[in-house]
Amino acid sequence: MPSLPYKYIEEKISLPETTPHKLAEKLTYYGLETEVIKYKNSFYLKFDPFPNRPDLFSWQGIIGEIGILLNRKVNLINFSAISEKNEKLMEIIIATPNCREFHLGLIKNIKVGESLAWIKESLEINNIRSINNLVDIANLVMLETGQPIHILDYDILPESKMVVHQVQGKEEINTLQGQKLTLNSEDIVISSGGKIIDLAGIVGAKEFALTSQSKNILIECADFNPNSIKKTTKRLNISTTASQFFGRKTNIIFSPKQVLQRVISLIIETCRGDLISSEIIFSYQTEKKISSVIAISQEFITKKVGQNLMVPVVENI
Repeated sequence: MPSLPYKYIEEKISLPETTPHKLAEKLTYYGLETEVIKYKNSFYLKFDPFPNRPDLFSWQGIIGEIGILLNRKVNLINFSAISEKNEKLMEIIIATPNCREFHLGLIKNIKVGESLAWIKESLEINNIRSINNLVDIANLVMLETGQPIHILDYDILPESKMVVHQVQGKEEINTLQGQKLTLNSEDIVISSGGKIIDLAGIVGAKEFALTSQSKNILIECADFNPNSIKKTTKRLNISTTASQFFGRKTNIIFSPKQVLQRVISLIIETCRGDLISSEIIFSYQTEKKISSVIAISQEFITKKVGQNLMVPVVENI
């Protein structure tokens, strides 16, 4: 259940003469169950969306819904353009149809440290432990967009090559949480130099996690088959925030590439270090998503809603 900082909501939607409690009461009246929580001198709105609304498990999904319910203009995320590298820094091989999109960003000479207070609080209220400034930003953007992100240390990769593939035979991974998992061909992994660096869409390998000494980082933003993620988590009896977001297909608003741009921009904006460069070094997409047009009659709407809504009213909604 997502909890949004009230200040974040105010930044995205104009709410004159509205208090957190008044807004929560109004949204609950419209069918979006909302609770006000005060945490460390800040107000948060906690939402309890229906399971059939995966879009409402992200902050931006909630913001869009509030805009619709209150008929207010919404300020969506501003995605800053990030330069793309033409020079091939790494060889990336996508060897499974269960990976539909895969994007990599590289930031050099960054400094790992403690997060800003508001970032830590926003994670804590959503039951996510603060790790460091970089991982925390990735988790914050995941809450914001519904898109999981993985950050790893570029300098400790076994080689400048990564392969996204199904497990061959049986392999093992030591996770960031300290679990040792035995994998099989149902599972999607990302490997480098024959070593698994990520159980795709679920959890990273401890060996390649960021440390206080990390300087150059890779940021991965991808789209994996949610059914495959669900099968793996069920068989291994493992659940992470990332796997829950992938399993629900929470990010239906933004492309993974847009989310990568957002992460890079926030890291540059909030983290210390004498940045040498920040760029997208690899992009892969199986096919461009085409927006569907759904035809619906006024008779159908009247039957389902229980009242006859005029065409201008329907168009406005």
